[in-house]
Amino acid sequence: MPTPADLAYPLADTIRAEEDALVRLDTLVTRQLEAVRGHHAAGLDVLTTEAANASAELQKLRATRDRQTRLLARVLKLDGDAATLEDIAAALEPLNADAAHTLRSARSRVRTLAARARQNADTLGYALQYAVSLGREVIHVLQGIDSPEGLRTYTSAGQRTTAAPQRSFLNQIG
Repeated sequence: MPTPADLAYPLADTIRAEEDALVRLDTLVTRQLEAVRGHHAAGLDVLTTEAANASAELQKLRATRDRQTRLLARVLKLDGDAATLEDIAAALEPLNADAAHTLRSARSRVRTLAARARQNADTLGYALQYAVSLGREVIHVLQGIDSPEGLRTYTSAGQRTTAAPQRSFLNQIG
């Protein structure tokens, strides 16, 4: 039967891997935000794919951490589903103070990184919503939405013409 310390250190390693994944995800979100602010839409697709991959990796690590946390909680005779890392560290303290300290510090770093990543992701979300809203406004201006019905379409020469039903208001041909 493994000792609590035998299980605590691999859990701490998983949490450190989560830290690395959070740093990578936060970096990608920051780069996405810079791409939006700098009007570099072409690079946004690649960054979004990379961020989705980093997020999937983070989810796998969290699932691993949850399994390891439940197992360690059971070994410490805690409720495996309800025990938090703080509960585990408190129960581990008399058995192995170093392992308890390692878990507490890893948990603290992950919480800090997750809060920063969440804040940057929220900022990116707001920036994207603003960009979409601004794009809609530009399309409305280009289509002359506030103009009378018969004056909504422009020819390639810039002349107003009657809008045809079931047809885009933008002349996409040229």
